[in-house]
Amino acid sequence: MSPLINMLACLLAMLPAPFLWQGAMPLRLRGAFLGIVLLCFECFIFFAVSPTYSLYEILPLEMLAMCLCVSTLFLKEHTAFFAILSQCFWLWIIFFGTFSLSYRVGVSPDYIQIAMLVVGIILSPILSSKKQELRFCMATYWAGIWVLAFTPV
Repeated sequence: MSPLINMLACLLAMLPAPFLWQGAMPLRLRGAFLGIVLLCFECFIFFAVSPTYSLYEILPLEMLAMCLCVSTLFLKEHTAFFAILSQCFWLWIIFFGTFSLSYRVGVSPDYIQIAMLVVGIILSPILSSKKQELRFCMATYWAGIWVLAFTPV
């Protein structure tokens, strides 16, 4: 994945985050909205990334997990709980996604990304306070996890 596509994927994952939990919406509509967001991520990956890329299959789910992480910063209450929950979802996708891909493609798990997410889970209660600067730090941290994970070595 090229650095430009990596950056665009990161920005696209952050784009719908402020709108995910705003307003009173029935559960069916909220689920449909999340499905449309995931479908947009799927289309982006389909058109922007080569199917021979080893993590091609789990990239849309990782984008959704990052979107959920960033969307927790816009919540009014229980921010730390939902930040930890969304990071655990991202960790689950990375661990089990690369675990299943290791049998078919030979992809080894990215232990640096896993360690960074574990540190993020530990620091979420501290950094997801009501101060906007700390929330910006969390969003920057998640963007750093994304960019560092897909940067070729």
